[in-house]
Amino acid sequence: MLDHLDPRVGNTFIDANVLDATGGPEGDAVDAILELHQQEHHDFRLLLPYSVKAEIAHSHTPVEVKLRAVHLVYSMQVELTG
Repeated sequence: MLDHLDPRVGNTFIDANVLDATGGPEGDAVDAILELHQQEHHDFRLLLPYSVKAEIAHSHTPVEVKLRAVHLVYSMQVELTG
């Protein structure tokens, strides 16, 4: 088994709750991740799972979360293969 996976090779997924502004060190970490992702050289792919699309579109979701998610791509639901 691999002891690590290079994020430049695979996809990196984050959940919608990560986009909430907590004001703590978690928020600073998310800001740093989003900033790295938005740089022109795109060292890694950052995606949101398809399952959180409705959660982010919900009327009670904070506007800040929606704004942070607008630049991210959602995965697609696929069927399992045999």
